[in-house]
Amino acid sequence: MRFENLCYYSFDTDWSDNISKLKAWDTQYAPVFVSYSHADKKRIEPFLKRLKMEGVRVLGDWDFKPGDSLQSKISNSISRAGYLLAFLSKRSVSSQWVAKELEIGVARELKTRKVYVLPILIEDCKIPPFLETKLYGDFREPKENIYDSLLETLRKHGSW
Repeated sequence: MRFENLCYYSFDTDWSDNISKLKAWDTQYAPVFVSYSHADKKRIEPFLKRLKMEGVRVLGDWDFKPGDSLQSKISNSISRAGYLLAFLSKRSVSSQWVAKELEIGVARELKTRKVYVLPILIEDCKIPPFLETKLYGDFREPKENIYDSLLETLRKHGSW
């Protein structure tokens, strides 16, 4: 199946700009893949909610269906994502699945030579050696403008 020249109609603008091209397949509109430990789900839900409120499309294992091949789904989701958000905690850095997701993300980053993996520290933990040289978002303490720098980085890749 192939879609071309998709359009959407916006009813809150002047009628002359009423038709805008929908380029959901364009990488600048790619979703963000979320890598996390299930034990941290309640902790990351506010982040995901805020990203969605800002129009960022997020992908994660919640999009998988019974019977899906986890390895295949994860690989495909990460390969089509604009960024991989890695929520780092004691549980996530010891998770084999998170390690696999990070491995795929770092390999892509090395291949394309573009920033792709965005580490987000949500609690004190041992940062994996291959992420130690990266700047990370420090989300251990709630702050008023905590999302601004993350959203700014995400918008460098595209606009949602």
